[in-house]
Amino acid sequence: MGYSQGYIYFQLSGLAKEISLFEASNSENAVTFLNEKIKDFDKAKEILVQKLNPQKYDNVFEGRSGTLILTETGIILKRSGGLLSGHTSGEKNIPYKNITAVQFKRAGFTVGFIQFTLQGAGEAKRGVFEAVTDENTVTFATEEKTREFEIAKNIIDERIITSNSASSISQSTNDFEQLEKLAALRDKGIISEAEFQAKKKQILGL
Repeated sequence: MGYSQGYIYFQLSGLAKEISLFEASNSENAVTFLNEKIKDFDKAKEILVQKLNPQKYDNVFEGRSGTLILTETGIILKRSGGLLSGHTSGEKNIPYKNITAVQFKRAGFTVGFIQFTLQGAGEAKRGVFEAVTDENTVTFATEEKTREFEIAKNIIDERIITSNSASSISQSTNDFEQLEKLAALRDKGIISEAEFQAKKKQILGL
């Protein structure tokens, strides 16, 4: 039984050229795959292109119920409003650090959507018919738009992880600085050892 292959090739500076499948199979800068995996590698390619050339995309994704705009620090949900949209016009800014989950549904017999669950908010509305009225959801209707919003989701997922990591590092630094100040107060006799230990446990969550 025959099968076909594709490849993803990482072009290095000064080595710009077209290569064949045979060359890719023997290149240390290429990964080959069966065509059944083409969607996975196409998604990987888009993420890499976004990293290498951020200007390739405007980071603006237009859906049916609104527009999703990605910034370095968060997302913007922009609505034009109207009687049929179910939403009032305006913009909503959401930092990546406030997003706890991203739900994604492909467009098919019903519209697709990307939905954001926020920190401290109630449970997100589930299902297509509830999601379309949710203020933290953008809907889309075609396969082309599904691919575009998949790219958006991948970027957002990565930036959420990066944002959470930065917040953890920042919090750890603040905790360390507080402990240093408390230790100095203890050493000067301003607070007792017991007070220091109690405050230390509180800061570290012990």
